Amino acid sequence: MAENTTEPTYHDVDVPSWRVPSGFTWLDFDDGRILGGAKLGNEVWFGWIAGSRSDRPFAFAQIVRLSTQNFTLIGSADVWDQNAAVGYPALAANSITEEVGVSYTFGRNDPSHAVGILTGTTVHETTIQGNPTNVDRWGDYLSIRQDFDDTGKAIPSFAATGYVVNQNDSALSHFVEFSRASRASSTDEP
Repeated sequence: MAENTTEPTYHDVDVPSWRVPSGFTWLDFDDGRILGGAKLGNEVWFGWIAGSRSDRPFAFAQIVRLSTQNFTLIGSADVWDQNAAVGYPALAANSITEEVGVSYTFGRNDPSHAVGILTGTTVHETTIQGNPTNVDRWGDYLSIRQDFDDTGKAIPSFAATGYVVNQNDSALSHFVEFSRASRASSTDEP
């Protein structure tokens, strides 16, 4: 949407179909809406939770890339796991590295937090493991942004937030700084 307009311009783009996931209590609060988005150069990336299908045995984060030049589907970079559901993807672009990062959850009854870089050779890292409790409430409270130094200058890393539920059934918030060149470092708060 141009800054000097009062109405957005719409473009319909065919993307892979999806259905709302079921079977995981911690995903029951998802309603099929887009949960993450990022703009990188002439592309926009969007992510949402999709239900299982023949090549994805559990719910997964479906990520699509669209061209801003001609509003067509470029491709997808789904985040999925052969043994667990993946949910609540948050996306961000890094203008220094020209990468798209992701913050998401994965698990069965013990959702864990992970981060990754989706561009180039993909990289994913679990940042904190959830405890094996029967989690009955979980939500899309994840975020990711390009990181900045103390002076406000953009740097070649990401800053992400997430959380897990501990053995007392209370949330443990999580802040992570990461880049392709370094392993994730994080801080937890009760």
